[in-house]
Amino acid sequence: MKHHYLTSVVLAALFLMLLPVASRAEFPQEQAFHELIGMEVRNLQNEKLGRIQSIIADVANGRIAEVVVNSGGGFAGMGGKLIALPPRALVPDFTAKVLRVDVSKARFDAGPRFDSSHMKEATQRAKIAEVIRYYGLVPWFALGGQKIEKNGDILQLGHLERTSHILDMPVHSSKGDYLGMVDTIFMDVPKGFLYHVVVADPSRSLPHRVLQSRSLSYNPSKTRLIWDASHVDVADKPLFQWNGNDRRTFQQESYVNREPGVAAGHPLRQGTDQRDRDKTARIRASIQADPQLSIAAKGIEVATWHSLTTLRGQVASESIRQKIGQIAQNTGRPENVSNLIQVGGVAR
Repeated sequence: MKHHYLTSVVLAALFLMLLPVASRAEFPQEQAFHELIGMEVRNLQNEKLGRIQSIIADVANGRIAEVVVNSGGGFAGMGGKLIALPPRALVPDFTAKVLRVDVSKARFDAGPRFDSSHMKEATQRAKIAEVIRYYGLVPWFALGGQKIEKNGDILQLGHLERTSHILDMPVHSSKGDYLGMVDTIFMDVPKGFLYHVVVADPSRSLPHRVLQSRSLSYNPSKTRLIWDASHVDVADKPLFQWNGNDRRTFQQESYVNREPGVAAGHPLRQGTDQRDRDKTARIRASIQADPQLSIAAKGIEVATWHSLTTLRGQVASESIRQKIGQIAQNTGRPENVSNLIQVGGVAR
């Protein structure tokens, strides 16, 4: 039963989460997908384009493949057109509490429709790539004719599923242990990322877990998710808590409120593949060569695993954090960088 799948308008809790970070310390930067369902989408001319009806996810790659918008229709959107949008085309409007896309209403209405071909393995890559390119963006996954290299910056598109179907899906460890069922999925739509999957046991006999999306994969029949136990185990930690029984607002500890990566105290995992080693070496060399960074700032940890680079450490200011992040992004695809650098250290 999808008891927390909301098809109505966005709740007040979402509006709080869309406030600037400094104004909402108790809320996560990312959003739970069920609180995005029903959210209004407008263009920059403030014309209403529709409401979000569903989100298509690639769990294994930690990506949002498409956002499906119901445009028009009568009561509850019945009879409306389903139009597919790439998540990175959407920008949150904190004041109006809507998502915006830089496109005219006429071009939006003429855009690629969402249909069953977007979910079929034989046709989904071409269909989703068409949507991405229609809005002037570059596909993040490999297409037909492209050479796929191990650990390359271009990813292989994984199994796609509606997030509403992922809810309540059982989760097991790679050793076969039952962990619970998918309770909530947190994501950052403008970045196109899935971040955390909250796993809960309905019987409450097992602890909640907050797992990184990329640590999960499907079993062959696509009926359950398998957690790679080599990732950081966050069991037995009070990381997530609903406020009240209606599951409409929630709190998380600050540890969860960050980009996907490795928890503090755990060594960063460096890939042994030559591409991973070369990418890490290039980023480190660029950081060391920057005359504006202090010796302390140049001591930031850098590691690359399967083309995904993680930065970790402490710096004195947000501008330094962003500068180092930009150096890493310039070395490959920007979306393959997880910037875990924290502000508050002594580096200058």
